[in-house]
Amino acid sequence: MKNFKVTLNIGGTSFIPADRWEKDGPWYKFYRDDSVVAEFAAPWVVRIEERESPNEPKDTAAQ
Repeated sequence: MKNFKVTLNIGGTSFIPADRWEKDGPWYKFYRDDSVVAEFAAPWVVRIEERESPNEPKDTAAQ
């Protein structure tokens, strides 16, 4: 399982434990065991960082 740090343009940040994410139309959806565990409207998402561990950030998406 990975951890995704999602930075929003409204000034917030969320940490989502999930297996993967994908952009589905106007939404970014985060999945764990093929079930959606979180979703954000695309215009709100500024950045998504993938973290295998808390000390190893990996940028996986930009604007």
